[in-house]
Amino acid sequence: MYKPRVYVTRQIFPDALDLIENHAELELWPDEEPPSPEQLKAALAEVDGAIINVMDRIDHSVLDAAPNLKVISQVAVGLDNIDIQEATKRDILVGYTPGVLAKSTADLAFALLLAVARRVVESDKWVREGNWKISHHPMFWLGSEVMGAH
Repeated sequence: MYKPRVYVTRQIFPDALDLIENHAELELWPDEEPPSPEQLKAALAEVDGAIINVMDRIDHSVLDAAPNLKVISQVAVGLDNIDIQEATKRDILVGYTPGVLAKSTADLAFALLLAVARRVVESDKWVREGNWKISHHPMFWLGSEVMGAH
């Protein structure tokens, strides 16, 4: 029975790799750094599918080198690195993960807001420099709702 060949350009979750291996021949880029354009072209030359990252540029020349490519799956929210028009002309399906970072981005935004509002970085530095004394009550850590508006 024919199994499609899938090339993955980054280490992804082991469960995802297992799932791919259950349905396809898996080829995985071995390095931490992304493949160069020439390495990517060589890797995609005989595969049916590619799971890529935003660091992998899929342009006309890469698609020319991948005549069997039928599907590209981007593990990222954007598509700026993929020539969608060219992929569409070649009937190559392109998928990506829109919205997957929305909650994490919101969490990070609130964490940064709290860090600024509570002067977390300054306070951490102040403590690490040995300024903390049990008798100290550094008021600059407290918000106006605790100390009253000035």
